[in-house]
Amino acid sequence: MIADVMANHTHVFSDVEKSFLASFKSLSDDGQRLFVRIYTRKGPWFRKSTISYREISDLEHAVMELKLAGYIDMLSCTVDPPEYDMEEAIDLLTVPEMKEILKKLPKDNTSCTRRHELANTLLSLYHNGTCASLPKQILKWTGTCIRISKMADELLWRIQRLFFLNGDQDLSSFLLVEFGVVKFPDYACSISHRIFQERIDLLEYEEAIRVAQVMDESLDNNNMDLVTRCIDLSENRLCTMTKQENATSPEHPPLFFSRFSASWVYSKILTLGVSVYERDRRYEDAIRILKMLLSKITCDRRRGYWTLRLSVDLEHMGRPNESLSIAEGGAIDPWVRAGSKFALQRRVLRLSKPPRRWKVPSYADYVKRNIKETAPLDLETDYFYKSRKDLAESQLKKVQDGMAEEMLISSWELHQGTSCQGVNWDRHSLTDLRAVVACIGGHCLALLLRHLAVDYRSWSSGMPDLLLWRFLDERGGGEAKLVEVKGPRDQLSEQQRAWILVLMDFGFDVEVCKVSTVAKRR
Repeated sequence: MIADVMANHTHVFSDVEKSFLASFKSLSDDGQRLFVRIYTRKGPWFRKSTISYREISDLEHAVMELKLAGYIDMLSCTVDPPEYDMEEAIDLLTVPEMKEILKKLPKDNTSCTRRHELANTLLSLYHNGTCASLPKQILKWTGTCIRISKMADELLWRIQRLFFLNGDQDLSSFLLVEFGVVKFPDYACSISHRIFQERIDLLEYEEAIRVAQVMDESLDNNNMDLVTRCIDLSENRLCTMTKQENATSPEHPPLFFSRFSASWVYSKILTLGVSVYERDRRYEDAIRILKMLLSKITCDRRRGYWTLRLSVDLEHMGRPNESLSIAEGGAIDPWVRAGSKFALQRRVLRLSKPPRRWKVPSYADYVKRNIKETAPLDLETDYFYKSRKDLAESQLKKVQDGMAEEMLISSWELHQGTSCQGVNWDRHSLTDLRAVVACIGGHCLALLLRHLAVDYRSWSSGMPDLLLWRFLDERGGGEAKLVEVKGPRDQLSEQQRAWILVLMDFGFDVEVCKVSTVAKRR
């Protein structure tokens, strides 16, 4: 991987970085193997006493070799511990070791029993000066510890990015191929353009990736202050960048290379930021960002989404004329396609009624066309069952006699994908549906289907929320339960109550599940 990247992207590395990466090849087999092992493990620190791999014959020599080459950092009694994150050092201790350290302190802190409580206690004692000797005591228990050095970690992260050009892939891809779990096609890789023209392009891209990672983590942790900072930083960075042009000359890199640019990453962050602001009804902020995105990035499939959101947000702010102008511009933008274009055309027709616009757009008739929908005209009438009673009852007899699964498979194979009232082919797999049919049983299923056939209009809504099923033995016996879920202040509607009573009459196991709030401290 290193050799491939250095052959194709050497211009983005400094001389120091090139020398450092080249030194990996001169390491012994044990050194290389140890580095790869700890690089792919979750750290950051590892106790040397716990490291043992069959393929590494001389661990001591491998550790010292990696230390001297700058590939790992070492934590021992000879190194000043405050150089390192004390929280990371405490994390190396076991629960019994933490308890032993606390026992020796003047104040009794042995009432803590859980790992996070013990760790927090030690950390607070260290920060308030009560336990200044903590670093030495930790090292007394852990012995020598190692971790990947900052330079090695950053360079290997860069190597992986350049090799895979895909943030979702890492070194585990090699293992998956080695174990035969994944097989990739054989192809010749022809490199005709540089993805990163200069080193600065790569560094800016890496910075943007880090901001995107912070954004994702902040959203997961609901840290909205940090989310706002990421959005503001991305907005400032994109504002200072040159406008993206649609260059088509042979010398210019293909347009899809733009996804490996800082501006593309920042535009992704800002697209997410628009959703955040819209959710909080900060429409002016969302409008500002959307306008900036559309002005800076002219060749991108996301222009359809940005234009649509801008038009909608402007309408929210009581600016229908501007909303209409944006929608009209988007409808003729060559980068606005498919559903986004159709949505913008529909907005134009809705917003452009006289006197705002007198001229009817050329696509008006196309957009207004009715889409045929594949149910019988009498489906929602009493006539549906009456006119097909003999056919319906013959089918229901087969269901009653246990042939439902066979009928399901046959119907799936003949009609899958065909639009049909009440049928969603993508919602469940055939495997799940077969299991459901088997666990419900022919008797209950036939009664339910007859009920729907006789009066579909009245009974097409209000069924319980959940269908639960399970197999009881290897021979296929099973059971099913229908459950209506209600929150603390929810009540059954009359339609839901009617369904539950009917299902009980049919022999279904049916019940109401009342969900109550749980105290935060619990």
